[in-house]
This record gives sequence, structure tokens and C-alpha cells, in this order.
Amino acid sequence: MNTLNAMHTLNATLFEYEENYFNCRNAQVVSYLRSKGVPVDYYFYNTLENTKTVYDHLFTKNQNRWLYDTGCLCKQDDFQLLGVKIVDQRYSKFQSAKEQIVKLLKEETSVFSWLCNYYIPHREHYRKYRSFHSFIIHEHVPGKEAKYVVQDPPVFYGEMSEEMLGKSFNSAPGAARGITYADLSGVHVDKKMLMDKYAEWLNGFSDDLTTLAIVKEQLPKQLQADQEKFRFFFAIMFGSRMLFSRFLEAMAFDASLVRAAAECSAISESIHYVLKHSEWDNIDVEKIVRQMTELTEKEMHFIQALKNMQI
Repeated sequence: MNTLNAMHTLNATLFEYEENYFNCRNAQVVSYLRSKGVPVDYYFYNTLENTKTVYDHLFTKNQNRWLYDTGCLCKQDDFQLLGVKIVDQRYSKFQSAKEQIVKLLKEETSVFSWLCNYYIPHREHYRKYRSFHSFIIHEHVPGKEAKYVVQDPPVFYGEMSEEMLGKSFNSAPGAARGITYADLSGVHVDKKMLMDKYAEWLNGFSDDLTTLAIVKEQLPKQLQADQEKFRFFFAIMFGSRMLFSRFLEAMAFDASLVRAAAECSAISESIHYVLKHSEWDNIDVEKIVRQMTELTEKEMHFIQALKNMQI
């Protein structure tokens, strides 16, 4: 069997939104669950992030973007809303984990593991930091030189030698060293329970959007110094709003609400794209300011419409 032609399909378009909202692990788990037929859009009932919370994490607290605690799926127990059980198993060394990994892969259950970037060629940019990253292990290829089919969506899908996998596994921080997999035997959808969760969340949600005014004022002055922070702010914003629109659509909310959430996402995505792919002195700041004025108006009308339909 040519394992490289048996690629485990993740929806690349949707993954972009998940990756820009969740951290790498949750983005991978959500995409994997979708590929296995789990209706993950129902999870997104509380992805509409408060703009001040996002701003405070990035600017006030100066925290790493990937350490942002999303409202959605912030605890592993949250996956049980759809009957998915996330199983964590700790192993101090790869050789101790190998038997369980191979067993799960034979059962066609993919495995998630934190690996050290230092030994992985396509993660070369991160080598100097000795940082770690989540990977999905899909298949075991036995032989004299055993290999594994590993995925780092959306940039890598291919074979990794057991030696490389073992070194990367053993060099991850001790607290993160191990494997994670999803038990899908109890998957179910309880729409009433989900609507109750949504109503409870909406009752406690508020956002006066003054943060957008702050960002609009600061961006022209601080773009050179803080371009990456502004980029991450809009990344979380556009991922948040798009995933929320998918929940609204899955729950058959009025099409105007679905469209309004998607429109808010599209403006933030447009700003994010420019901030990600342009040098600071080539950016049309005035255009971004105009877009932010439009975004604020759309966000305000959208949140008000949600509150008006509160159940």
C-alpha cells in the first residue's frame, strides 16, 4: 500500500479558520473529528470572542498568541458535548508509547502527539527555540526501518522515520509527553442541550466594542512595532466569527444572522491578510482604518441582532 496516496483528508479551507482561532492541537482535533463524520460545527456555540479579551491577551498582558484560551473547547471535557471522549495517556519515552500507538493506528484511530520541532526538517524555522508542536500520526509502516505517516496540517503530510519520531517525542516537555486520541463510540447530537448551552452563553456575553476603537487609533501609530500583534488580533477575530457563523447555520438560525457573522469575519480576514503578507511601510493604513469603521458598525448590528433574538 502506498501510504502517501492514502492521505487522511482534512478540509483545508475550514482548517484555516480553525487554525486561526484555536491553538494547533484543538484545530487539528476539530478537523480530524470533522473528517470522521462528527458534526463539529455544533461545538462553536461560544466562539464569538469578546474583542477586549483578545486585545488584553495580546497587548495588555503581552502573551503568546498560541496560549490564548478560547471560549470554545477550552477544556477537554467540552468535547463530550457531542459524545466525543478525548483520551490522554502519558509516556516518558517513545518506546513505552510505541505499542499503544501501533495498536490504535491498526484500529484506524489517529493519534495526536506533541513533538519537539528541533528534529523535524519542515519545522526548521522553530529549531532555535526548541519549541514543540502538535502532530497527527495516521499510520504505521512496519519494516526494517519502520516509519509513520504523520501530518502537520496544512503544510506537511508524509512519512517520518521511527528514529525521528522517537527523538522528537522524547524531547518534548515532560508534562506534554504522551499521546492523545478520540474515542468516537458515543457520538451523538442533542440539539436542545446545545441550544440551552448557547442561550446560557449568550445571556452572559457582552461586548461594547470600544476595543475596536482603541485598535483603530493605535494601529497607525504602532504598526511598525506591533504588526504581529495586530495580525494575531485579526486572526482570532476572523476565525472566531466564521466558526460562529457555522454554528448558527448548523442550528438553522435566520440566514441574515449567518450572513452577518460571515461578513464580520470577512473584513477581519482581509485586514489580517494584509498584515500577514505585507511589510509595515507598504500597508495602506488609511484603508485599514476605513475597514475598521465598517467592521465596528457590522459587529455592533450583529451583536444587537443576536441579543434581540435571545431565547
